[in-house]
Amino acid sequence: MRAVLRLAEKNGIAVEERDADAIENLAGEHAQGVAALSDPPPMVAESELKNMCAGANANGESGGEGDLPLFVVIDRVWDPRNLGACLRSAAACSVTAVVVPKAHVSALSPTVLRASAGMAARVPVVRASNLARCLQGLRDSGIWIAGLDSGAPDSLYAFDCRRPLAFVLGSEGKGMRQLTRAQCDYHISIPMSGAVESLNLSVATAVCLFEASRQRTQAP
Repeated sequence: MRAVLRLAEKNGIAVEERDADAIENLAGEHAQGVAALSDPPPMVAESELKNMCAGANANGESGGEGDLPLFVVIDRVWDPRNLGACLRSAAACSVTAVVVPKAHVSALSPTVLRASAGMAARVPVVRASNLARCLQGLRDSGIWIAGLDSGAPDSLYAFDCRRPLAFVLGSEGKGMRQLTRAQCDYHISIPMSGAVESLNLSVATAVCLFEASRQRTQAP
């Protein structure tokens, strides 16, 4: 606690002492004695996506592995904890940006921030007014679009992620909408054994991103 207080003083953050009940009312029962009040991280304007694609040329190629753009596009997300977990994985894999539909995500709520373990403030989040049009814009900027589909015959592990790439993931149960699916250059699946047919959205996102990171960092 003393370390937290020193850090707050160093950064000019005002500190108020409250009892345990007040802290839990602010941040829930797992607050561990500290709660911070802040504005939510700002979302990035959709118009900035073109600048984020700067590492890709018109042929979908890049000058090197280190500047390969990597996007996550989420076509519908109902659970803010799912979104927060996706943002945490995105931050861990240095994702260029996460794109979410404007109609379904109004702001980065405290629940999203908590589920992301603070990482929601470290990865750009873009709200797209029209997801299909946004994907077309990414394609026009040299980004390959790979949609995750549990029924697709092509495996994620056989897919070449060493290119400017956007993974598109749909909601649990319903998957991608038809207009979103039509914008994908590829449809890939995560191979699974046993009785499980699909994964939680955030788990599937993590599997895709860490496979892309593995491919991009391994020796040729």
